[in-house]
Amino acid sequence: MEGLVTFKHRASVIIPTFSRPSMLTRNLEALSSQSCKDFEVIVVDDCSPEVEAYEAAIKRFEGILSLRYFRMQMRKGAPFCRNFGASHASAPFLAFVDDDDFWRPHKLERQIEVMENASALTGLSYTWTEVVDENLDKLYELRAQYSGDCLRPLLRECFVPSPSAMVSKAAFLEAGGFDESLPYCQDWDLWIRLAKCGYGFECIPEFLAFYCTHDGPNIEGLTNANLGYKKIYAKHFWSFLVEGEFRHLARFVRLTLKK
Repeated sequence: MEGLVTFKHRASVIIPTFSRPSMLTRNLEALSSQSCKDFEVIVVDDCSPEVEAYEAAIKRFEGILSLRYFRMQMRKGAPFCRNFGASHASAPFLAFVDDDDFWRPHKLERQIEVMENASALTGLSYTWTEVVDENLDKLYELRAQYSGDCLRPLLRECFVPSPSAMVSKAAFLEAGGFDESLPYCQDWDLWIRLAKCGYGFECIPEFLAFYCTHDGPNIEGLTNANLGYKKIYAKHFWSFLVEGEFRHLARFVRLTLKK
């Protein structure tokens, strides 16, 4: 049919990584157990020093996963790596997961089904998420349940855990991808911009993702959380003001005055 767009895969999984080959291996093992097999994996290595360990990890999954590996020649940061991966994606839906996080076996199958049957104005779906420590012991749960027009609740808080999100590639491109100038809160910023573009969100009320906390190396590098919050408050200042989110504006003032 003329004008029909075809895709090589149903979803593209994008994994930024830095100096955590063992955690990447755990992530890839979880991906190899996904009930849905029609997806590709794009690993973007942010110039990790463990070259041989990464090569071994990637080689281990050749023939098991549809896997592409890109290694940066210098540190670029997590948002750059995510955007780079998205630029090489061959599927209509993008799923982002950091190397230290991972998913339950039915995550992709369930989420792709939701996205494929959703309205064209649905730009993002997300699942409930369990936060675990380095021993995989559960610390707490993230279980927001907002759907549809989510701008207002997003301005209240970032309720979409990054490893749970699946984004329409068309929506991702329209919103402009991740802001590479932000040292922190890049996901929150993107979710807000997606909502501002008029895209709706879809909640999948099932625990399908794990967000891991630990003291090891971080893909974000030596980030400054306060600087990240200061920048996102400035970027969306009028939106926070119009929606009456004075708690965030008060914090913005404190961060601005802080030396």
